[in-house]
Amino acid sequence: NIKGEPMLKLMNGLFRSKVARFLFRWLVHPDIAAYLGKMFSGKSRKSHGNRELPISVLDFLVEYAKAYKAAGANGVVMAEPLAGMLSPALAEEFSAPYVKKIVDAVQDDEFLLIYHNCGDNILLMVDSILSTGSAAYHFGNAVKMSDMLAKIPQDVVVMGNVDPAGQIKNGTPASVKQ
Repeated sequence: NIKGEPMLKLMNGLFRSKVARFLFRWLVHPDIAAYLGKMFSGKSRKSHGNRELPISVLDFLVEYAKAYKAAGANGVVMAEPLAGMLSPALAEEFSAPYVKKIVDAVQDDEFLLIYHNCGDNILLMVDSILSTGSAAYHFGNAVKMSDMLAKIPQDVVVMGNVDPAGQIKNGTPASVKQ
């Protein structure tokens, strides 16, 4: 688990490098990937309690991330929209353990997993989210960054909270800079 000063140095080196560019790819949570796979294959999932499908998708996502790693990517950003819609107890059972398995399988000093969640319920599950051991955490604009920072240790990298449509698409250079 990379934290504190080593993580900050690694992130700083990646973002400030003038010689090498960094590349991050996107993943989605295993349960969302399983749902999408079933939706597009025409087969429906019989039971929400069926854990076999997410585990097989979990294995696929680990191998997928490892392939990006082998190809020279510096990491992946894992979108985890599911946790933002669940109660803290359900997120603890159906989200964090699966994300942690991916983190443990692929993250090292050269390859980072950045956890992304843009849900508005995540303030209630910060401990669960942090238990994943992700290199950094990225949150959407549904929560105030000051509220998140108050709940997260200072040696943990936190990013985000920019409204993509309001600022990046419709903002001005001055409003984006602010």
